[in-house]
Amino acid sequence: MRIAKAIEVDGTSIAPYLREVDTRECLALTGETPEQCLPEAIKTSTKSWSAFDDEHDYPVAVGGVVTSPYDSDAGIPWFMSTPHPPWRFYMRTVPEMVASYQGDYKMLYNLIDMRNTVSIQWLARIGFRFGEVHPRFGHARIPFIEFCKVTV
Repeated sequence: MRIAKAIEVDGTSIAPYLREVDTRECLALTGETPEQCLPEAIKTSTKSWSAFDDEHDYPVAVGGVVTSPYDSDAGIPWFMSTPHPPWRFYMRTVPEMVASYQGDYKMLYNLIDMRNTVSIQWLARIGFRFGEVHPRFGHARIPFIEFCKVTV
């Protein structure tokens, strides 16, 4: 798996192949398709990266962090993927990216669609804590839950 700085075209390239839960979350949160929201997320991120499949050299995951508009010491991490990255990528590489964000921010936080149970379990495994449930959040007005990680 090759990691490179994300560019906007990575977002449009990966969008049609995202996991269904990531596509649903993007639509529920913003009302936009991944083809619409991922290039913008990459463009507005202070750090963004794409993971490329070694054999075919196409993006299989993309993520980044945006500085919070409410607190410059807080970052808003985001991540979307296709079904193709191996589990070790989720347990080794992504936590390393999260650690690099923590060097820039005192706290990382975001919200996640509560239907995305596998990602909620994964976030807990890599050290995020969960907070308030927002029962009618985002464009779709469905339950999202806060998650955060504080830098020690």
